[in-house]
Amino acid sequence: MVSLIYLTLLLICAFQTSRAVFVMTGMYKDPVLATFEHYGGDEPVFSPILNIALWSSALMYLLLFLYFPSGMLFVLGVLMVVPTFSMRHEINEFVRARQNPSRMFPHWYADLTERTNRQERRRIAYMWLRLPPRTRIIYNTSTPYFMHWVDQVLLTIS
Repeated sequence: MVSLIYLTLLLICAFQTSRAVFVMTGMYKDPVLATFEHYGGDEPVFSPILNIALWSSALMYLLLFLYFPSGMLFVLGVLMVVPTFSMRHEINEFVRARQNPSRMFPHWYADLTERTNRQERRRIAYMWLRLPPRTRIIYNTSTPYFMHWVDQVLLTIS
């Protein structure tokens, strides 16, 4: 039973780490475009670097259970997780204050935020939801096709 739970957590962390790598390299655009859908208040800042750091840390922590006794690692995990969660607000403010370095990856995200305003990005995000799944796959894997589609969406909403 414990090994099944461990294997499940290991697979989840490996999947989320690979997902974060795909987002950071620009091959998966859905999570970034989902941040554009929010109304009111400040626009959430998407930081793939923070996301990949957290998931890869969790994956490495779980892999350490293969080599060290679990009692010592449990204490180490508690000592790492509790301060991180208590500083969650400060980490978010740090990322929000330094938007330019956190918006470098993926490159299409930096280009899109420079040449569009918030309302245009929101409309792009909602038009993304109307695309068929196969078309989304094409645009996810090809940034030039995606940017061409963005130009077409911007022309239709202006």
